[in-house]
Amino acid sequence: EHLIRSAQGHEKDASCVHPSDYAKRQVQFVRESVFGRSPMTLGTLGELQISGISGKDLANKDGLLDASDPYLRVSVGLMNVETPVVRDNLNPTWDCELVIPINEHHQAGSVLLSMWDFDSVKAIRGADDALGHIKVEVSRLLATSPLELTQVPLQEVSSGKLTATLQLRRVTAL
Repeated sequence: EHLIRSAQGHEKDASCVHPSDYAKRQVQFVRESVFGRSPMTLGTLGELQISGISGKDLANKDGLLDASDPYLRVSVGLMNVETPVVRDNLNPTWDCELVIPINEHHQAGSVLLSMWDFDSVKAIRGADDALGHIKVEVSRLLATSPLELTQVPLQEVSSGKLTATLQLRRVTAL
């Protein structure tokens, strides 16, 4: 795309960075520049804690001699957090808790829990492979928290299930 825009005479305003990737980096840069690298993750509505995370019967995207290296990415708006990668495992369990801020403007949106296969050698295997996802409306979390997801089938894949507990901790007045 950059080459085409340059050939059209737009070399000064051509970019090979996707606008959403650029926006995500800018949000992170501003947050770190203004607030520093604070462990505080509280949003204007509160914070979403994701725990008890596991996958079952995930698709194998690494061929016959290898198994997928899954990780879970949780996204809300332009923010996302990820579990560590579990090597060669189609039934992973993560012993960690993810925390992501929830803000007022997220109320009409959703939380995307997407499973990925990490590919360490991008030149050979390409980008990380999608292993499916689940969307949970923020309004559902506001009404029902904690929300227990128990072996919920992943969407847009032939196999794979996700188990996790989503707890929205609301901001309380002091």
